[in-house]
Amino acid sequence: MKFISYRISTVLFVVALTFLTVPVPAFAGSATWDLNPGSNDWNASNWTPQSVPNGAFDTATFDLSNTTVVSVTANTEVNGIVFNPNAAFNPFIITRTPGATLFISGVGITNNSGADQLFVVATNGSGSFGEIGFLNSATAGRDSVFTNNGASVSAAGGGATNFSDTSNAGSAIINNNNGGTTMFASGGETIFSAFSNANNSMLIANAGSGGQLGRPGGFGGAIFFNETSTGGTAPVELFGNGSIDISGHSAPGVGIGSIEGSGNAFLGANNLTVGSNGLSTAFSGVAQDGGSAGGRGGS
Repeated sequence: MKFISYRISTVLFVVALTFLTVPVPAFAGSATWDLNPGSNDWNASNWTPQSVPNGAFDTATFDLSNTTVVSVTANTEVNGIVFNPNAAFNPFIITRTPGATLFISGVGITNNSGADQLFVVATNGSGSFGEIGFLNSATAGRDSVFTNNGASVSAAGGGATNFSDTSNAGSAIINNNNGGTTMFASGGETIFSAFSNANNSMLIANAGSGGQLGRPGGFGGAIFFNETSTGGTAPVELFGNGSIDISGHSAPGVGIGSIEGSGNAFLGANNLTVGSNGLSTAFSGVAQDGGSAGGRGGS
């Protein structure tokens, strides 16, 4: 019996010792980005406490740091993102890498810094693109600037910022960039669906580029209003072949704050109403039938 007891105790000791030597991964949880992180990877142990914000109840806080270009490298969800006043000294650039999505599903973005904080939705040479998705009642807040990059590969999709459920764009600035220098490459996109609201954001769709020797270039950036989404008082600026597309919206259509520039308005069978922000603007583009959902007779 003594021999057997000794052998069991020895085995348990070895197992316990082995367990202690296994690297412990970073768990999800609310945390603040480190002053001196080991890398720029959101999804690594660069937070205090050593937990990666990646959960429906988690908040990612950004304060003073020597590394302010932060790369979200895997599918990630947070309740909210907070920028403290110290973030004004060295503003952040949060980059959503191609092939994955950053979901913001609770409070949304709270910017207490008084400085613009940047969000970039990237693409790559393999045709992959990133996405930022606002869910539930999340807001993009104020002093938030989004750039949805266009694709650099023919027929590839551009980076996208999506608003669904009852989320809203706050007073953010959202740039939808062109399709680069490759023909048929898609531009960046902003998509409003369900009961989401553009609120008082500024929505910009830039022109595509790159046509050579008579061939078409990249598609322009695009802004979509689908289902029962609303435009609030958002000013919309369209350039070149940048576009707004309301063909996928429920009848009778949607209203926005104002429209200006030289791009395209695809109406389908719906009505586009402008003027809720009281601005005087000039639009020299083309309002036309069709769009992603088709339809005729829009006005």
